[in-house]
Amino acid sequence: MKTQTTHIARRATTKNIFLILLFPIPLYIIQYASFDITDALKIKIASGSYSDETIIRFVAGATEGFDGSYDAWKLFSFNAAVPNIFTKDNIANELTINAMPPLASSRIQDVFLKIGTAGTYTITPEETGAFAAGVCIVMKDLVTGDLYDMRTATTYTVSLPVIAQTAPPRFRVFFSFPGTVTYTSVASGAWSSAATWSAIACGVSAQPIPDSTGNVVISAGHNVNIDANSSSANLYIYGTLSTSADLTLKGNWSNSGTFSAGSNTVTF
Repeated sequence: MKTQTTHIARRATTKNIFLILLFPIPLYIIQYASFDITDALKIKIASGSYSDETIIRFVAGATEGFDGSYDAWKLFSFNAAVPNIFTKDNIANELTINAMPPLASSRIQDVFLKIGTAGTYTITPEETGAFAAGVCIVMKDLVTGDLYDMRTATTYTVSLPVIAQTAPPRFRVFFSFPGTVTYTSVASGAWSSAATWSAIACGVSAQPIPDSTGNVVISAGHNVNIDANSSSANLYIYGTLSTSADLTLKGNWSNSGTFSAGSNTVTF
């Protein structure tokens, strides 16, 4: 008499996971569980027959650091013709899949490239897990200033030079809730000057300068001075922020640049 061995097979898709016991006859499905993936954005870069992808995801249980259950390390191609796209976690680990805590408020995520051959590339977004209605996802080219709507099934074309793996981010993705505005500095100058800012609005009209509900990004290479008492929601510093007046912050603070408070105060 032959002994039959029982095997457990796992089949996974982005939507469902099946756990199956395999017997000679018949095939029994003993458990079925549905895990609908939400709040996941895939960004694909391609040139000719070569392409690469990165995924930004928001999920319960994930952290800002590397999570073995959710994240995936970035493996780079040694072929100069193959484009590489990736993100980084909060301690600069290079990731192909970057899962973060649930999307509870507007936030941003930088996207990096490694390009070995200068040329024309395409960028294609895909929601591998649907975001809530009304959430705006916009990706900004930090070199050209071009904005891409990442919630439409559109392929964008961009001309890229050779980019080193260690280069600054090429893109920045803004995840915005309805009714919010994110202000990004486009030049050095005063906080109170409209010429300092460009705005990405989600279902609302933007004011000329940041207000208490606006998210603020101080871009790398810019020096912005708070010249009058001001307030904002989330604040991201990549350049330099100095103060000649007080700032009230109602959201999160992220400083990857330089902050000089002087004798003034920041209230959280």
